[in-house]
Amino acid sequence: MSWFRRQQGDTPGDNGDEPTDPAGNSEGGEQAAPAPVSNSDEVPKALADFFLVFEEHLNEVEKEDMAEFVAQLRKPPTVLERISRGLDDPEELAETVMTNPALSADVLRIVNSAAFHLNAPISSVHHAVNYLGTNLVKGLVLQAAVGQMLALESPAQHTAYMRLWRASYVASAVAQALATELALPEPSETATKALLASIGDLALISARPGLARLYGAHATLFDRVSGQQDELVGNAAIVGAILARSWNLPAAIEAHLRYAYVPMAWPPERHGETELDMREHVVVYLANRVGDAVTFGRSRKLEDFSIDRPDALEYHYLPAYLRAAELTDLPEQLTAPPTAKKLQQLIDRFGD
Repeated sequence: MSWFRRQQGDTPGDNGDEPTDPAGNSEGGEQAAPAPVSNSDEVPKALADFFLVFEEHLNEVEKEDMAEFVAQLRKPPTVLERISRGLDDPEELAETVMTNPALSADVLRIVNSAAFHLNAPISSVHHAVNYLGTNLVKGLVLQAAVGQMLALESPAQHTAYMRLWRASYVASAVAQALATELALPEPSETATKALLASIGDLALISARPGLARLYGAHATLFDRVSGQQDELVGNAAIVGAILARSWNLPAAIEAHLRYAYVPMAWPPERHGETELDMREHVVVYLANRVGDAVTFGRSRKLEDFSIDRPDALEYHYLPAYLRAAELTDLPEQLTAPPTAKKLQQLIDRFGD
């Protein structure tokens, strides 16, 4: 499978044509030059030199290899598609999960593990939904469903897997809280987009155990993505979008997975090329950065979270995005009660 073994000296789109961005611009042409950053510091060289790879940049052989890889994964249970489309009613959620005994058992095993520090065991899916809430239980169901599909053998794979899921739980809760505060149309759908942001990463560490090294303590998003593109001819966002399409998840989720790294790599002037709603995209991106900060050991307390991170290039364009989306006070909303208290309780529960 050539997609999983990038040859020395190869570059994305090394198929006789110059790579193009999703808008059809040549990487080597004048149109592909980095767009100016509004009211921002000079773009760091590593970020200015970074080229974000999309599915369009893969040649036909690489696309076929990708399709073969996705086909090798076991098909997820039908509950995954249902959760991705809503399933916010507590009773309906519990009943749906209980139709799959293996999934129910996995959910109870996870929730009763040491990670949750419960004073008393949770004995049923209904109990879990009532005690933890629908949003968190949906995350547990997705973790169990995706976990059944992956091959995780080494300790490094398991460590990376748990870090990614813990980051996803926190991101989902943050996205739900912020989307509700901003009165976005469907806060639960926004939370689901944040929750599913790492499915491509999970698939990659399953297929390529060596990539688990990219998810160590204090790993930044930029380091992870650039490391994937250095070793492969793609990244986890490409994998996630293809998985979403293969699993018949909503098109809106596929689009958010496809463009997950755009706020890191492109200034807001180019965001229109994604055709995503900028406000929701910024909420999802910020929520996932909070999840990463908590799980990868930077900010165990919400009050310590800051977008002023010169050491992490994924934050460089974020202030400009917040201004462009008229959301400059969004980071401060994370520390406003009672939202901060609820989120901190979640972080304290399984942020380690």
